[in-house]
Amino acid sequence: MLCAAVAGAADAFPVPARIAANVAFWEKVYGQYSINETVLHDRQNLGIIYGTIEMERADVPGAAERNRQQVQAEINRISSLLRGLADGATPSTPRERQVAALFAGQSPVALRQAADNIRAQGGLKERFLQGVRRSGAYIKEFRRMFAAAGLPQELAYLPHVESSFDSDARSKAGAVGLWQFTSDTGRCYLAVNALVDERLDPWRSSYAAVRYLKESHDALGDWPLALTSYNYGRAGMIRAKQALGSYERIFAEYNGGHFKFAARNFYPEFLAALRVARRLEADPTVARDRPRSTTTRELSQGLTIIEAAQRYGISRNELIELNPALLATVVSGQRAIPRGYALRLPAAASGTAVAAAGPKAPAPQVLVTEQQSKERHAGDQKMVRYQVRQGDTVTSIAKRHNVGKETLMAANKLSREATIQVGQYLNIPSTLTAKNDSTDRRQ
Repeated sequence: MLCAAVAGAADAFPVPARIAANVAFWEKVYGQYSINETVLHDRQNLGIIYGTIEMERADVPGAAERNRQQVQAEINRISSLLRGLADGATPSTPRERQVAALFAGQSPVALRQAADNIRAQGGLKERFLQGVRRSGAYIKEFRRMFAAAGLPQELAYLPHVESSFDSDARSKAGAVGLWQFTSDTGRCYLAVNALVDERLDPWRSSYAAVRYLKESHDALGDWPLALTSYNYGRAGMIRAKQALGSYERIFAEYNGGHFKFAARNFYPEFLAALRVARRLEADPTVARDRPRSTTTRELSQGLTIIEAAQRYGISRNELIELNPALLATVVSGQRAIPRGYALRLPAAASGTAVAAAGPKAPAPQVLVTEQQSKERHAGDQKMVRYQVRQGDTVTSIAKRHNVGKETLMAANKLSREATIQVGQYLNIPSTLTAKNDSTDRRQ
């Protein structure tokens, strides 16, 4: 039995009745609950919502720990209440009666299980809205990419779940970019090396997402399974399908490997994100970013960032902005953009006059000697990541790692007005890094 499917995608993206409550829950997370709210709910039955807690703003000193304690205290209260009901206590307060009503007719065993099954979820309303604003720069082109591959255009909305359309998003697991590819999966479809990480490029990574999802659909046979594989892995979903057959059974019964809350809810999250995004797109008060008119030119030889900017008559900063896959060693000018790289440029920069003119003569202040050119084009240089600590400044970090302040700022695309935050990660070339310093080397 199916509930109403997402409008316009009924065949490709069905909504089985058993996941309807999950879809409705994530719609509230994306479209109703604020980032300053935490909702407490049952982990298995997302239709059971105990209520919300107002959080302190994240930028208030000490707020994170106070918020954590507040959430845990409320979880403990609800858990104790449920255990009391399981032991036969009569609900006497409005709160007790409200919780008891959620489990009307349930056995004491079910109540005790629920007492151990309370989960907290932060609201994402404002973050999701910002993602819809950012998506305006990409969504039309992404829809075209999927349609050209014979795939449902609705798949272009998946970054709302993965990254909120933030091309610089990074997860604790090492997934990077708008489509959140890990390094291992990314290397199957994209260039990921010491000079270039195409996971950070919205356009290149989108072509990779098209390929991954097409291959997953070919292997698994339907979109609920293929989309779930985007979170859980294709091989894992093939095993799940071999064990239980259909998506509905896998959703309800599968517990193999690491198939936990995130994987089980990934397809419902996608459906919810699609619904909320479409509502916001139809809202005339929601201003969205406009796409830029760009083109690409494949480099026949390696060029430094300044040489490339001069050749195509644009600023260094604009070139960096249009090519986020270029890593710190390239952006800082230490290494060249590799030969064969398809450089993204403003559409006007690829005109006949510019193309025919060839390289412009470099200004005297940026002339590069033969030795300097050899050094810049030398072998790959690995990067390490440094986590900003209390009391750090750009200047102090640069001194600690024996690197110039301007170089450090360029390597991390920091403007002079930019500030760094405790917990933020900065990229530092490993050959310039102090040997005894603590760094995060996540892959």
